[in-house]
Amino acid sequence: MGIAKVIAVFGLSGVGKSTILQRVVAESGGLAAVVNAGALIRRRTLNNKSGETLRLLPAEDIQHNQEILVDELARKRTTIGTQVLLLDGHCVIYNGDQLVPIPIEVIKRLDLTALVFVREAAGKIRARRLSDEQRTRPDHSSSELGQQQRLALDVCRSYESQLGLPLVIVTSGQWQSIARVVDEVAASTGSE
Repeated sequence: MGIAKVIAVFGLSGVGKSTILQRVVAESGGLAAVVNAGALIRRRTLNNKSGETLRLLPAEDIQHNQEILVDELARKRTTIGTQVLLLDGHCVIYNGDQLVPIPIEVIKRLDLTALVFVREAAGKIRARRLSDEQRTRPDHSSSELGQQQRLALDVCRSYESQLGLPLVIVTSGQWQSIARVVDEVAASTGSE
């Protein structure tokens, strides 16, 4: 097996990325696998402590952790055993004080093939966050989440324009749109 192509899947915490990606992988026939960006970082930094610990770091430390992500993803993509790796991550991280955008230099070093941005109505995101007993998430109003989502989408669009990567924007129910991107990337991998 060669080196897996990587599709970054971005969106706010609570938008439904993990759920939609589970469905895509289940329907992919073994073409795709998911890796969580936070899990890759935690493996080297916090001995698998919670993602909440990572999120609350100062901006400089969050950006340093993205360098760890670049290294860990490079390792993972050579050992994953699938043609396409779906990176479940964030293009901005709220650290308790501010939204910290992930620098474009880091995104470039991830050597991505495509971008997906999952969006949803801010009220739905808030309801999911409040009902999730598995994870601790900041309690932002729907208005704040709407602003954060707009900023995150702007950051993702800047990656698209500056790096020339295709960007697909979906809602959390549109798993088929991501599946089509997986199929296209897998087909291009087979022809190389």
